Amino acid sequence: MAQYRCSVQKAVSRGKGQSAVAKAAYNARESLRDERTGELKDYSRSHHNVLFSGIFVDPKIGAPEWVQDRAKLWNEASAAETKKNAREAQEIIVNLPHDLTPEQQEFMLKDFVREQITRGTGRIADVNIHRAPKDGDDRNIHAHILMTVREIGPQGFGEKLPEVDTKQIDRWKEKWAERGAKELRKAGLDLEADRWAVGHRNKAFQREDAVRRGDQEHIEWCDREATKHLGPQVAAMERKGIETDRGAEYRATIEANKLQAELRAELQTVRLEIAGYERGTLPAATQEHTSQQPTPAPKLGRTAAEIHAAYAAAKMPGRTLTDTLEDRGLILSETTAADAERLNKWEAQRLRELAAAPTVPQAPQQKREAERQLNPGQQQEQERELKDYKKYRAGELVVINQHGDIYKLTRSNTGDDAKERAEHLKDIDRAPLLSITAAQAAMQQFRQEQREETEATRQHYYRPEEPPKELTGTAAKILLAHYRSDNAQSFVAALAEKGIAVAITTEEDAERSQSAAAAAFTKGSYAPVYREGEIVAINDRATVYRLNESTTGSKFADMQRYLRTLDTSELRSIEATKQMMYDRAAERGGRGLSNTSGLGVHEQEILDRAERRTKENERAAATREGVQHRTVLDREARRTMENERAQGPRNTRDS
Repeated sequence: MAQYRCSVQKAVSRGKGQSAVAKAAYNARESLRDERTGELKDYSRSHHNVLFSGIFVDPKIGAPEWVQDRAKLWNEASAAETKKNAREAQEIIVNLPHDLTPEQQEFMLKDFVREQITRGTGRIADVNIHRAPKDGDDRNIHAHILMTVREIGPQGFGEKLPEVDTKQIDRWKEKWAERGAKELRKAGLDLEADRWAVGHRNKAFQREDAVRRGDQEHIEWCDREATKHLGPQVAAMERKGIETDRGAEYRATIEANKLQAELRAELQTVRLEIAGYERGTLPAATQEHTSQQPTPAPKLGRTAAEIHAAYAAAKMPGRTLTDTLEDRGLILSETTAADAERLNKWEAQRLRELAAAPTVPQAPQQKREAERQLNPGQQQEQERELKDYKKYRAGELVVINQHGDIYKLTRSNTGDDAKERAEHLKDIDRAPLLSITAAQAAMQQFRQEQREETEATRQHYYRPEEPPKELTGTAAKILLAHYRSDNAQSFVAALAEKGIAVAITTEEDAERSQSAAAAAFTKGSYAPVYREGEIVAINDRATVYRLNESTTGSKFADMQRYLRTLDTSELRSIEATKQMMYDRAAERGGRGLSNTSGLGVHEQEILDRAERRTKENERAAATREGVQHRTVLDREARRTMENERAQGPRNTRDS
């Protein structure tokens, strides 16, 4: 199903350290130099991921020829801005229907850009189509539209265009939905066109529209939980095998949606079974479809597809089904009597609960089948058959996946009917096969070992390979403590041994740091700003150290996640920790800082800094006065010596 997307991103802001030149280089996968900073932004190694690239401008404007030069265009756009927090560009990201051909996708995008963005607006649009990311969804073909924020004219950039408001965003989203639906309908894809046409509306509206059209697949898609975008950095870490919180949340959402879809499909199957289709009887769960009429290939899930491949490979000489399944991380198990009894009890209870659940929206044909009502006698007959319903039987071969799920060998996942399957499986040695219970326990142990291995990898990732030798003082102590620690708790303990405490930034600490930074900025100096919830280190002189790459060898975000395993309720605030350090210094007899003036910690620290700065200024002034005094004396001495040399020869001649 084609996934609609038209996302208007936040403006490229110089105040956030962003650059239109860098954004253009990334989108086009080219190498561009930012003339304002002198930095070279080189993404050309991934140029093969760009399917189309072009710059669009209204020809009626008469823009200069250099607008077609990407480097010149975005350097000029950057040079036109003078403020340090200026907006340099605006970006839109859109998905292209994967059902269309590349030519149709390109035509659709060009038409939208010309009609909705550049015509009569004075905007320039830098457009790039990207192929689907590696190791991602191969349907994720998307385009980046980077727009200028100043009006272009024959003389170059002029007045600033108004900021994009909600009304304009809604119009772009609506027009992209209309444009996509039109192209899909032209391609004969009416169902996809109907879905795309309402893609810009909320999920509730899309679901109502799908119910009206009887589109069961779209209804299920609307009912699923939305996933959060990973982003390029997180996606890159996940591809390297580094688990992240966002990645874990993404995987959990995918699994929840998959489970919801499976339960919904199973619920519908059970309802039809209980209704007895048109016969009024409940068919046996293991009844096989032996019709010789050709049937379409089923859409298999991941495990079912692996079973199908393993079953086919087992037909080759010298290969057994047990081996081919193990190659794919699956276990072939034999159902024991105890397994069958336990699972059948659970299955009977589950079927009753599913039968009592509220009906989900259904397609018209399925709805007519499910609406067939049974009389009381038929209902009693159904209940008796449900009690005798045996899904699992002793001696039956099943497959267990890594999550402990049970898969029966059926026509859909093997390609053979019951007779052919029995012939193929008759020579399997069942003596070494595990029971279902034992196989599930083995898979549980396997998953536990995987989690421990992943945790060990994550712990190793957070630790630097070798502490830099150029660090000294508190920074070196922090780095060594981190290097020699196995977890966050031992890291805090190692810091405590070195007289360094760990604190958490409260809301008051964050506001105080912002005020101090603003005051420092007005005086031309710098003071750090701490975020609420940030964990920092404070040494015995009450100096705050941010735990980032320079002090720990790990990135700031990684360190904060690493320290979240601590019980933050036991951590003091920055202000309270500083006061503790002052008190310790007083107990040591005046070593370090002291705070005996009765002022707050922050005020005392400001006074201490001011006093130190005053003394430094006085020493500097005295040094300058001494230098000036010595300079004057040296100058007078040189003048006297020159006069004496000049008078000496005249006196000699006179004598």
